[in-house]
Amino acid sequence: MTFRFFSPKEKKKRLFLDYASITPIDERVLKVVHDAHQYFQNPSSIHKDGVKAKELIEEARKKVASFFRAHQDEVIFTASGTESCVMAIRGVVSEARKKIGRPHIIISAIEHPAISETVTLLEEEGVEVSVLPVDENGLVQIAVLKELIKEETILVSIQMVNSEVGTIEPIRDISLYIQKIKKEKTFVKNENTYPLLHTDASQAICFEDIDLRKIHADLLTADSIKCYGPRGMGLLFKRRNVKISPVITGGGQEFGLRSGTENLPGILGFAKALEIAEVIRVGEGERLADIKKYAAERITALISKCEINGSIETSSPHILNICFKDADAEFVVLSLDALDISCSYASACKSLHGDATSLVISALGKEKCAGSSVRFSFGRSTTRKSIDRLIEVLTELMHRGVIK
Repeated sequence: MTFRFFSPKEKKKRLFLDYASITPIDERVLKVVHDAHQYFQNPSSIHKDGVKAKELIEEARKKVASFFRAHQDEVIFTASGTESCVMAIRGVVSEARKKIGRPHIIISAIEHPAISETVTLLEEEGVEVSVLPVDENGLVQIAVLKELIKEETILVSIQMVNSEVGTIEPIRDISLYIQKIKKEKTFVKNENTYPLLHTDASQAICFEDIDLRKIHADLLTADSIKCYGPRGMGLLFKRRNVKISPVITGGGQEFGLRSGTENLPGILGFAKALEIAEVIRVGEGERLADIKKYAAERITALISKCEINGSIETSSPHILNICFKDADAEFVVLSLDALDISCSYASACKSLHGDATSLVISALGKEKCAGSSVRFSFGRSTTRKSIDRLIEVLTELMHRGVIK
């Protein structure tokens, strides 16, 4: 086989394989956002213009609720998925502390930093925390969860689709189990209100059928930037009978739980993005599943010292995490970047800490891969030709000794 370096003149258009961190804004969504800027008036104002702005928000809320098969008043708009997670966790804890002296929270070992770091801070504030381990594919074990739940447990938070390895967690089975123990066991301290179930569904909204009539989650997080929607938008679904304390106080917007003048263009754009995602979900999921399988086969055939993190069968079609043994993940990502391919070695929020070691990969029991794993994530512009180009560049990196 002959290897050669790319010359500057041969540079091609950049290839984006980091859709799990953010997605481009769909042009149809962008038009909705642009048109919405004519309604600049404050939705809290009582004049005609303000009332119109408020009506548009409620129409969008109704559309979003329909996507999740939820009630309109169960949708709370936030500024991001992270804010939604923090609102859910801290809101539940603040409310529970009115009845329970030392609340207990359970999270999985592979949660997004929005959850794990928030819970770490709460632990310093006196909240008891248990971490639910996962198996070698990143799946939580309900049998272990059963052992961790106790009288003071107020919340279980499990990400629906893991943002690094794409593992799809059995949220419906977890929710059914929690429903069962609420019926079978009387928790004197919490009057059968707890434990609540929260799931971060940000990575799932483009690919999973999120029917809350079947999933039975009490709280659910979604992020607009993961579904080709506008930046600065997220939401928290909160079931009607669930009480949480507000985290952001002030004007009393969003049912008194998230104060601040509403982002009308963002809300309308988010609703449109979800509408599009619902229409193409099945077809796009099947298309990306084929591309992911193709990528996995070609990469593992090319590079002998690599392996897939997680399971292809039990993971989302848009995320492929590869361990390049004995390689430095950060150097691999930067080398790919220099050759015009964008990818990542962990979730974007984790990367900000400047540590290329993945806690998620470590939790899978693969310590040796924790600092040498790279995430390739696919989206609407990804094709088989994209993978062919990735293979071409990976071949170049093998020639350079970046990977072996």
